Parts: sequence; structure tokens; C-alpha cells
Amino acid sequence: MKQNVNEIKLENEALIKPGIVFTVSGVEHNTNIFPPSGHYLKDPYKDYAFSLMDDDVISENLIEGKDEPLCFFSSYLPFDLVNVTGNGTEFKIGLLVPCKKVIDLGSNFNTAFTAPCDGIYVFCGAIILGDITEEMTNGFIALNINDQKEYCKINPAELLASNKEYVALNCIINARITLEKGDVVFMSVRIDNGLSNSAKIISLSGLRTFFAGHIVEKVKIEK
Repeated sequence: MKQNVNEIKLENEALIKPGIVFTVSGVEHNTNIFPPSGHYLKDPYKDYAFSLMDDDVISENLIEGKDEPLCFFSSYLPFDLVNVTGNGTEFKIGLLVPCKKVIDLGSNFNTAFTAPCDGIYVFCGAIILGDITEEMTNGFIALNINDQKEYCKINPAELLASNKEYVALNCIINARITLEKGDVVFMSVRIDNGLSNSAKIISLSGLRTFFAGHIVEKVKIEK
């Protein structure tokens, strides 16, 4: 199956704040970006990795010799969600329609992730957007931390119009952030200026909207 996803450069594509990066790619016909079994979420500063989709292949030495609590989750939307945004409605991934949990070591993920302790965490996720109309010229993708947004502005209509082969947008969030115990983290998206909330979030047939993360190390945060 075709695996090519051509990256679309955003004018404001950058490190939004230390540890959070947003990128947007155009999705072509027959592209498969669902993380398969054996696809790993790695921490760039450590030598261990977590499987995104298979709990029976998690490495034995993930936290070997460390006292951090075992904390890892992987989830995805089990089906497409239609008419969720487009005319100013913010859609919070997993909160209105529950995500399917693939792995939840430590039982910290429900409709969102809740940090079990003060620590440094790594997150990655993708929001696949479809049914974008030419009027939908503004919006954002966001990583929400206690409902405070770290976000990247996007122009969905312009991005899709740049190549007629694009059928959707792959909005990717990667983060390495410090959280306090009880902090709640989830992804969201909003598209503006459409005639209605007719845009959809795709999570079917090889295009999966997903969210995953794990703790890197436990730290003491001065209150």
C-alpha cells in the first residue's frame, strides 16, 4: 500500500514552546498512516521505546533499574466522526466520543490522560481531517493541558488546495513536557469560516486519528 505522505510546510511550523512541535502533511489517495504493530514511540533522550499498538512486544528494559511508575497509553478513534467542526466548533479528541484503548499501563487514560505523578512525559498523536471546503480558511490544532491550549494555526483550505491529490490533512503533535500530578492532557482541533460544521475527523481504513504517551522520568516540581 502506498506510504508516501507529502509534507506541507507551514509558515509558523516551529517549536511553539520548548518541547512541543506541530506539523501538517497532505494525505494522498491510498495512503496508510495508521501506526502498525511494531511501530514505536521513542523518547529521544532515552534508549527505550514503547510499542504503540501491541502490548505483547513492549520491551522488557523500558524502565529497568529506575523507580519511575510504569505509565504508558496508546489509543485511537475507532471510526470516522462526521460534521464535527468547520464553522468554529472546537472538537476535543476522546472527550465526546471515547477513544479505543490499545494499551493503558498504569490506568491513567480514560477520555483524556491524567498524570499519575510529577514528571517528564512524551506524547505523540495525529488528527486526520477530511471534507474540507474552500471556505475553511482558518483554524488550529492543539495540545490541551488542563484545558490551556498550546496550539498551531492552520489554513486547511489553502493547504489542501496546494495539491489536487490531497484528500485529507494529517495534523501531527509531538511533545516532551513536564507535568504535575493530576494534570490532564488531550488533543483538540477547530476549523473556522465554513458554511457549517461539515468537516470530519478520519479514523478508518488505514487513516487513524490516534494519541499516545508515556512517562520519561519522575521529577520533583517545586510548588
